[in-house]
Amino acid sequence: MAIDTPARIVIIGGGPIGVEAALYGRYLGYDVDLYEQARLFEAVRAWGDFPLNHSFAELSSPLGRAAIATQFPSHALPGLQDRPTAAQWLEGYLEPLSRVDLIVDSLHEKTSVTDIGRESWRREDGVPEEAGYDELFLVAIRRLETSDEQWRLADIVLDASGPVPAGSWGLGGMSPAGLSLLGEQHVSRRLCSGPELAERIAMAPRVLAVGTSQAMMSQLTELLSARGGTPLTELAWCVRESADALVSRLGNDGELGRRLREAIAAGSIELLSESQIASVRANTTPDCHAVRVDLLPLEPSEEEDDSDDDDENGASVYPDLAVRMITREFDLIWAPPGNSNRHWPELRLRRDVDLDCCEAMARWLRSESTRPTSTDVVTSELNYYLIGVRGFGRAAERFALTDGLAQIQVIYSILVDRPNLDLYLNAPNPESA
Repeated sequence: MAIDTPARIVIIGGGPIGVEAALYGRYLGYDVDLYEQARLFEAVRAWGDFPLNHSFAELSSPLGRAAIATQFPSHALPGLQDRPTAAQWLEGYLEPLSRVDLIVDSLHEKTSVTDIGRESWRREDGVPEEAGYDELFLVAIRRLETSDEQWRLADIVLDASGPVPAGSWGLGGMSPAGLSLLGEQHVSRRLCSGPELAERIAMAPRVLAVGTSQAMMSQLTELLSARGGTPLTELAWCVRESADALVSRLGNDGELGRRLREAIAAGSIELLSESQIASVRANTTPDCHAVRVDLLPLEPSEEEDDSDDDDENGASVYPDLAVRMITREFDLIWAPPGNSNRHWPELRLRRDVDLDCCEAMARWLRSESTRPTSTDVVTSELNYYLIGVRGFGRAAERFALTDGLAQIQVIYSILVDRPNLDLYLNAPNPESA
């Protein structure tokens, strides 16, 4: 069932995929409103001067390059085979793209989406899923600078708000005990390099990195590179994987993985494998600014494994986690950022979509040639699509911008009900002009 233009699309999230989706929609004639709670491309800004693992051809769309070349003919785009840093990607492509006339008025920064529902019915009304085509979305937005709250109506919602909320980095996916009492001087959640990194290490020579995200591994390589000219004396890496599994996986991560494997083998990185962080607390000793970290091995020791689950009276005996704790001291913890949990209770966002609920949706989902690999962009809430990393679920660390562009092409093909629609194939090539 095609949704004809001009219909309104709301996009949640102002990362590269959200903005690319806005551009594609505007080219097709849809009214588009994109809401970003902070600044556009905030996650990319956090990478600073980090080199990216992809060529510019993989970090841009033909539609985006053509739009920039048309709007700003004097702007020099990076070469397609160049491998830019995050800052170069931002300045050379993303920021000019956001200023293109076609989408500049569609992009709303510092505006958060606080709730989403349907115009005329509630979830408890038991309305059949296919009836959703007849009801508009109600989208509640809040402008952060004025605290002004408003409702917007939309025919379609594209959720590009980032990763499916993974748990925090403590026990059981929760935050480590005591984390809320530590400040930025003890816990860093942003990437840094160059002089800023040297300044951080000068104040915190013992560093613990947590997790195996691509960003964290990139930060580790920066720490290794900076080590020679800084007072960095201790670099540890806490991961939940076994050492063998991690080293094997690093073998598939190119130059980044090679450097980390060599550093682990040489002892430059102390690998705290199969461990999780139970608690963190500031050392209260005068003139000491260290953090005490309680590490808990994932597997109990053999002695604990052999212990009975019940006492002599048959009552359950629970293991004493404190016995298993290993306490270490560090000056700085480099931790993954937390993800906000966006959940709209009025929407039915199941991922196990019944393919028979809608003939058009069934036709598209059964077409392997048009469905993005390892991606599930469709939910059971009709016209609500997951896009970008959001559509990759727990596989988010392997997500690339090219995957997002494939999602965009498929979603808009569904919306206009044209199987062969692909604006990326037909976009003009600015290099051949």
